[in-house]
Amino acid sequence: MLPAFLTLPPEELAFLRLIADEATSRNLPAYIVGGFVRDLVMGHPSLDFDIVIVGDAIALARALARKHGGTVTAHPRFGTATWTVDSGGWKVENGSRLPSAIDLATARRESYARTAALPDTTPSTIEDDIGRRDFTINTLALRLDGAHFGELYDLYNGKADIERGLVRVLHPGSFLDDPTRLFRAVRYEQRYGFMIELQTLALVPAARPGVAQLSPERVRHELDLVFDETRAAQMLARLDELGLVKAVHEALPWSAALRERLERGLTAPVGPEWDLSLRYAGVPFHWVVGYTLWLLDLTAGEIDAAQARLAFPRLVVDSIRAAAQLKADLPALSGATPSQWVERLGGVPLSAIYAVFLVSGEKALEAYAVQWQHIRPKIDGEALKALGVPPGPAYTKILLRLRAAWLDGEVASAQQEKALLKKLLAALR
Repeated sequence: MLPAFLTLPPEELAFLRLIADEATSRNLPAYIVGGFVRDLVMGHPSLDFDIVIVGDAIALARALARKHGGTVTAHPRFGTATWTVDSGGWKVENGSRLPSAIDLATARRESYARTAALPDTTPSTIEDDIGRRDFTINTLALRLDGAHFGELYDLYNGKADIERGLVRVLHPGSFLDDPTRLFRAVRYEQRYGFMIELQTLALVPAARPGVAQLSPERVRHELDLVFDETRAAQMLARLDELGLVKAVHEALPWSAALRERLERGLTAPVGPEWDLSLRYAGVPFHWVVGYTLWLLDLTAGEIDAAQARLAFPRLVVDSIRAAAQLKADLPALSGATPSQWVERLGGVPLSAIYAVFLVSGEKALEAYAVQWQHIRPKIDGEALKALGVPPGPAYTKILLRLRAAWLDGEVASAQQEKALLKKLLAALR
C-alpha cells in the first residue's frame, strides 16, 4: 500500500504495477525516484516517471516492450534505457494519458573528474543512486517491486525539507561537481515558493566561477528550462541577485525594467491575429520571444558575444539581431506610410516584430503583422503578361507600386487599380 499522504490516479498506479510486476518476476529491486515523488508529496500532478533498477535496467525495459509493446532505446554506457510506448502516451478509459516514453536507469554511483565535467558512473546500490542527486527534495523514492510496493525511502529528510520549503544540497561539493545545479536550485526555489537553505546559499559564491566552465549547450539548456517556467522573469532576477547571470557572460544584462518587460511579455496572451504558433520554426515560441525580449537592447557586438557563449539556434539569434536593429530604427520610422513600414519590415522575423511591439507599443508593428503584410494587388504577374508586359524587372516594380497604392489608400477598388496600372504602363512606353 502507498503511504497515506501519497495518492495516485488509478491509471498511473496500474501503469507502475506493470513495471513492478516485471521487476518482481526478475528479482530486481525497482524504485520510482526524484521529481515524481517530490511532486506527489506536494500534491502536484506529475508524469515525470524516473525508474531506477538495482540491476539491469536495459534488460527490464526490453522485457516490458516485448510484453506490452513499444520500442527501447538503450544507452549501455550509462546503463539506461527509454521505453517508448506510442506517439501519444497510454490511453486510458477516462481520456487521460500517461507518458509515451519512460526512462529506466540502473542504480549507479557517480564521480566527477573536475568541476563541470560530465560524471563517470558505475552500477551500485539504491543508496548510492539517491546520494548522487542534487537536492534533498529530489531524493525521495518509492519502492515498486514485490511486497515492498509503496515503501517510501527518505534517506536525506527530503519530506521534511518539502514541508519547510527548503532547497538543500546533499553535500558541500555539490555545486562544484555540477554548476548546473545552481540554476536548478533557483528554479525550484521560485517555482515552489521555497527558499534556498542558508548553508546551501553560502556555497554559491565559491561555485560561481564553475559556470564559465560549462559548455554553451549545457548552460543554455538551463536557461531554456527557465523560460519553460511560468515564473521565468522572477527566476532570472534571482539568478542575477546571486551573480549567476554575469557568471554566464558579462554581456548579459539585467535590471528591474527588464524584469518588468519579461513578466509582462511572457505572460501576456498572444492574440490569434498575430498567427504565432506555440512552436516557432521548430523552437518553442516562448524561448524565441523570451530571449529576444531579454537581449534586444544589446549592441551588435554584445549579441555576437552572447551567441558565442550560448550557441542559440539560428532563428533565435536572428530574432534578437533583427529586434535590436528594428528598435533602433523606430525613431526614423515616425510618420512613415504603411507602404514604408511594409518595405522596412519585409523579411524581419515575426518574433522580432512582436517583441519590439511589446517593448514599444508601436501600433504600426501590430498593423503590419495583422493586416498590412497580407495586402496584395489584385493584378498579378499573369495579368501583366496577358497585357503584353515583357517579363523582367518591370514586373516587380509595377506590382510593388500597386501594392503600395493599396496600402496607402491611393486605390480602394479594382477599377482604381486598373486606372493606376494604365498610367504606369504608359510611363513605361
